[in-house]
Amino acid sequence: MTTTVVKAIPMSEIHKRFIYSLRMLIALSVFFLCYFFDCDKPTMMLAYIFWATWLPSFGHVAAIHNEMFSLGCYSITQALLSLTILCSAVSVCSFYYTTNTICEDCRDQFDNQHETCFWPPVNSTMMIDMYECSSLPTSDTVYGLSGCFALLSCVGLMTAYQAEFIIDQKNVNVIVVENAAPNIEV
Repeated sequence: MTTTVVKAIPMSEIHKRFIYSLRMLIALSVFFLCYFFDCDKPTMMLAYIFWATWLPSFGHVAAIHNEMFSLGCYSITQALLSLTILCSAVSVCSFYYTTNTICEDCRDQFDNQHETCFWPPVNSTMMIDMYECSSLPTSDTVYGLSGCFALLSCVGLMTAYQAEFIIDQKNVNVIVVENAAPNIEV
């Protein structure tokens, strides 16, 4: 009888890291929810609660009960939503930077008591009101909030990757490393 030695990764360690990241994701989500969100936008609040708290909780339950199909659904959904939020955060920063630059370029026209500014000054293609420029939030607010969402998205992507890693490890192919001699009893 030949004994086969194989290498394996203990699943409990993978589960511990995954569950730790899920808990970190939920904690960050609840913190951002309490700190940043305005209750005047219930649709956005509901979407945020789904993405940042309910979905990680679903992944947590799926990991604890070793439900691989549910964990796969969690992984795909979390990755797609996290990528969407990450792209949105970058888009908001880009839009803010562009709008803020236009408002700075139009400051001279606003100082001359013009309510609207045509930009660029030559061959004007866009019109912006003084009210739109004055109602822009501060750069600290926009970049800070976008940074928080980007951080949350990165943690979401990390947990989605870890969930996929768990699924891959459940489908282990045994590779023979070495054939060991049978045990000799004395």
